[in-house]
Amino acid sequence: MPLLAVTLLNALLLLAAVPAPADVTECHIGSYRLRDGGVVDIAPSEGDTLRWRLFTGETGQLHPKGGGSWSSTYGWTERPDGKTVSFSDCAQDEIHFGGQTGKRIDFDVSDTVFDSGDVKLVGRLVLPKGGGKVPVVVLVHGSEHESARELYALQRLFPAQGIGAFVYDKRGTGASGGAYTQDFEMLANDAVAAMTQARRLAGARVGRIGYQGGSEGGWVVPLAVNRAPVDFAIVSFGLAVTIPEEDQQSVALDMHFHHRSPAETAQALELARAGERVVETGGRDGYEEFDA
Repeated sequence: MPLLAVTLLNALLLLAAVPAPADVTECHIGSYRLRDGGVVDIAPSEGDTLRWRLFTGETGQLHPKGGGSWSSTYGWTERPDGKTVSFSDCAQDEIHFGGQTGKRIDFDVSDTVFDSGDVKLVGRLVLPKGGGKVPVVVLVHGSEHESARELYALQRLFPAQGIGAFVYDKRGTGASGGAYTQDFEMLANDAVAAMTQARRLAGARVGRIGYQGGSEGGWVVPLAVNRAPVDFAIVSFGLAVTIPEEDQQSVALDMHFHHRSPAETAQALELARAGERVVETGGRDGYEEFDA
């Protein structure tokens, strides 16, 4: 299921057309305050590309050019958008983005390891500079296998707007232990453990605290909210239906995309329902219907 969440752009210094060393790449990852007061986030992307994102949700991919500059393509397309991006050396923390200069924003960052049951999870609290109270958002994973600590732009875009963020690698991803799972009950327990750790680390700076999640996180967040009290819950993308209902809609959509007839679609939905029954019962029932 696609994830509707604020994405990130990542920028990196490249010499000639040769990918830059990892340490140089990492030194440019961050959120930058532009001259007009706006914020652009730079984050890792596929291969030697980077991804930028604005708080509005606008995004593009950066492609290395010669001389340490980057060209940008619109969204997830290969269409040039006319933007040229470059970076200062790592010590200066400056960006030139679409005709504007910007400076990397400093945050208060605390890396941490915490327990959820018998599994150790790795997380990071990112707060805006200062000593005042701020709301804190615990970022709950979608179904992706990648490290949220490496790829989630909201861990910087929120603090750039004065909102704290706690990001963690879900079990079986990134640096966290355990096996990857889509067991929502287990993932909800992990989210509660993350919220508890975020509250502990932020201490007196916590104003309000709650969750944000999309896609798979849209199912996990309500489960977590009902296990431990929080002040808010944000579902950026999720369905107000059950998982089998979502699966039925997905099968019907796939059949439509493949130009199948109504009769064929009905057969596909019947097969899907039989398989869903097997899964719903934990493999205890439904095999006769599925075999048929």
